[in-house]
Amino acid sequence: MPFYRAFGLLIQSEFALSEPSAAVSQAAADLLITCVTPEPGTPTPFIEEDFMNVDAEGVLLYYTAAGSFRISEGRRIVIQPLPGADPRMIEHLLLGPCIAVALHQRGCLVLHGSAVETAPASTDPSAAIFVGWSGQGKSTLVGALRRRGFRVLADDVTPIQVRDFAKPVMMPGLSRLKLWPEAAAALGDDPDHLPQAFPKIEKRLRQVEAPSQQPIPVQAIFLLDKGEQHRIEAMGVQEAFMALVNHTYTVPLVRMADTARDHFAQCEALVRAVPVYRLIRHWSLDALDALVTLVERSLV
Repeated sequence: MPFYRAFGLLIQSEFALSEPSAAVSQAAADLLITCVTPEPGTPTPFIEEDFMNVDAEGVLLYYTAAGSFRISEGRRIVIQPLPGADPRMIEHLLLGPCIAVALHQRGCLVLHGSAVETAPASTDPSAAIFVGWSGQGKSTLVGALRRRGFRVLADDVTPIQVRDFAKPVMMPGLSRLKLWPEAAAALGDDPDHLPQAFPKIEKRLRQVEAPSQQPIPVQAIFLLDKGEQHRIEAMGVQEAFMALVNHTYTVPLVRMADTARDHFAQCEALVRAVPVYRLIRHWSLDALDALVTLVERSLV
């Protein structure tokens, strides 16, 4: 089985990923991904909707478009795909909610955000993280920052360690961005030449330079918001705390697994160590360059 490096982990996966494989010899994987195929003739269960279940064995995620994913102790993911499931959908779910659950089980605070390295040419780089709801332009913004020389560190799934280091650090993720066709075009790509990220959604998959897998200190966090004019406002501790609680990728798991106290402690430690800003912007692709300039100046 091939190996991959992402989120600070050495991942060995029986399911082939569209990520660069890692050259590894005689190493033990941090996360093992395997596939289980039902015996021929086994009836396919009829389940009408997606669901999550938490039990003594870990977390079970089920998707009507892909199958089931059992995540245990942050060290193993077992996929049981439905017959005919599209591999792109399986990979999308595996590298999104499933890997987020595994990182949560390993003690990370997993934010629903994208990130860039603020000083890629420096010997002392740091990370800027952009959090927000789906569709608010996180991937487009970090893609535009990439064109200004910033290195993409994560897209959509951003794990942070707040306990094991002197300052909170993020664990760099995958070498890809998921972009709507019009956003890809605004960033200089021909969307017709980019693969579709997953079925039935027109988002495109844009490969980028693979980030370093070393932990990177977090310099700042920006909460994306909409307004008439671009501006950046500092957020108070309480407001920032609630923003991070709400924009944690694994909020449903936190509720079901009764880990809210630990989750709150992680969010509080993060906002007391790292400045959090509200990034208000007039969202239009025509205004993207001005927005990037504003963010770039704030990070100097």
